Amino acid sequence: MTTLAVPYYGNLYHNCTGYERVYFIVNYDTETERTQNVRLRVWDDKQTPDLYSWLKENEVSGVVCNDSEALPLLEKVVNQGFKVLDMGSSYAQNVMKNLRL
Repeated sequence: MTTLAVPYYGNLYHNCTGYERVYFIVNYDTETERTQNVRLRVWDDKQTPDLYSWLKENEVSGVVCNDSEALPLLEKVVNQGFKVLDMGSSYAQNVMKNLRL
């Protein structure tokens, strides 16, 4: 079981507004390839200014996103100890498919 954060609008970062603030927090069973315990959470940057700290508080180990053009940002995510799964990976596609209700 792994816990992933999926930005609500697909991108971790938006040019006009900055970091995404709304996330699906998903427990994903890698053996059955099914999502469990999907929660919608809002990152309040006033309460926890650092996104990475907030992700750790939510026990997230990876981020699924569609930010392929934001390579320096994604490198920062990786340097903070998180896996980044882009939409090209079958693993990320399974997560997204399971999120569709």
